[in-house]
Amino acid sequence: MARCAVRAKDADADGHGTTACAEAPGDDCDDGKREVHRGAPELCDGLDNDCNGKTDFDDGLGLGGTPADVLPVSDPSQGFVTAAWSPAHRVYGGVLRDAATAGKVRHGFFIVDAAGAVVRSPQPFTTPGQWVGAAHVVADPTGFTVVWDGGARPAAVNFARFDASTGAASLAPVDINAASASTLSVLDPKTARLSTGDWAVVWFDQRGPRALYGAVVSPQGVIRLAPRELVSGGTLGVSLGLVSLSGRLAVAYLQDQQVKLMYGSEALVMEPASVVSPQGAEVDDFWMSGLGAGVAIVAQQTNYNNGSPALRYTERLEHSTSPCEQLTLATSDGSTAFGKGVVVSTAAGERWVSYLESPALYKGAIRLQRLKDCTRVGSSLDVAGASPWLSPYYYQYAVAPSEAGALVLWIDGATRQLRRRLLGPRVCN
Repeated sequence: MARCAVRAKDADADGHGTTACAEAPGDDCDDGKREVHRGAPELCDGLDNDCNGKTDFDDGLGLGGTPADVLPVSDPSQGFVTAAWSPAHRVYGGVLRDAATAGKVRHGFFIVDAAGAVVRSPQPFTTPGQWVGAAHVVADPTGFTVVWDGGARPAAVNFARFDASTGAASLAPVDINAASASTLSVLDPKTARLSTGDWAVVWFDQRGPRALYGAVVSPQGVIRLAPRELVSGGTLGVSLGLVSLSGRLAVAYLQDQQVKLMYGSEALVMEPASVVSPQGAEVDDFWMSGLGAGVAIVAQQTNYNNGSPALRYTERLEHSTSPCEQLTLATSDGSTAFGKGVVVSTAAGERWVSYLESPALYKGAIRLQRLKDCTRVGSSLDVAGASPWLSPYYYQYAVAPSEAGALVLWIDGATRQLRRRLLGPRVCN
């Protein structure tokens, strides 16, 4: 006599029937995807590939990418690096400060492709022997815009642009602070592209008591809005952040050891600032990242846990309640300092935040912490291993987020190399 049997449907033809069959459940928890079934290898795709109730990092995957050399560095003690991703050209543009001749630093612009290969080696654009500070680079539809301080005169705020294909300067440096007769250095210039195509630039100026200044300049280097004072009074630090938010600007700065955030128009008409750091906290340094509809601020506080440093994470959205307030990323017993916190990825509603952990003055490690729903998930991960000259007080590491993931760059003092690690959009790929 013939007998009939019930078999679970296998809609994706991967040889595994669906678990949704009540009479004869299979072991495929998603019968619409061939890469998902019991026994499948776990992939970095946000899916529970092996049907064990866990995905990606929760199922044992590690960081994606492999550390690799990018460029030689002559003097790691003088090295600064910064980079940005160009969606239009699908390359990373970066600036490396190095000292090819002892004590004579200069900036060079370089290009790295999406696979991490050097397309254009650093092409110098500052004069050796003239002091130049850290640069800030931002991508635009035709290339990259760079601002930095110093050069022929200490009070210079330099604005230049570079071609994304050749790496050559498409606009020679323009000093947008030329009207200042100050002999004191400006500090930490930042730039952001406006909806008009012009560029806002902000910096700390010392032509009198230290003050926060801003200006607007065209892509051709024409001053649209002359430098003007935006903030003065109190004790202003040297930490500064600038983000463009759909026709508005967000500016963060350090005043009286508090992080303050203000919004304003693209004409630099600013609204009153609000304090981002908690009441009574003393902040040594902070870093700001854009989140599309808002900003994220990572601040190092020194009076947490009886004077030991702590790294705190806060998100601020301009028109809604803050989704994350003063989350502790890391703490120390006082022997470890922290530096440069950057949002690396926002895929799948999560946040991945990188920061520098430095147990000694000139030795540090880049850590990566996963956040979800304003909560730390798991332990922080090591990106590059400990390296000489990775200091929280300098700019020897940089992160360039992109829709494809992120490029992490750092200067390794032991090997005298600029090194990199490419992370995918979910960080584990």
